[in-house]
Amino acid sequence: MPEGYVGTLKVDLQGNIESDVVTFDFVNSLVAGDGILGSPAPQVAQVAETTGAALLTLGTPIISGTQVLVQVTGGTLGAVYSVSCTIQTALGKRRVASGGIKLKASR
Repeated sequence: MPEGYVGTLKVDLQGNIESDVVTFDFVNSLVAGDGILGSPAPQVAQVAETTGAALLTLGTPIISGTQVLVQVTGGTLGAVYSVSCTIQTALGKRRVASGGIKLKASR
């Protein structure tokens, strides 16, 4: 596994017009006394895995304890996206959480 890999993020958004919050949890990659730095700010990236899909709109990452929260809107219904979040820790480590998002219709 790549250095800093902390697991898979699975989120089902409820449509391509609504918004949802994606949570990247770093609890298992931080040791006692370590934390997520606000500067440099966490970096969130995406790749549309579905050909022709519109990109997601990603909000500003918010640090909440051992988590980074990002509001997500837009995209293409039925499309699959890979997303990742890179942080710097107080102890000088670089950590990455990544996973997939699939946009599905509301019920």
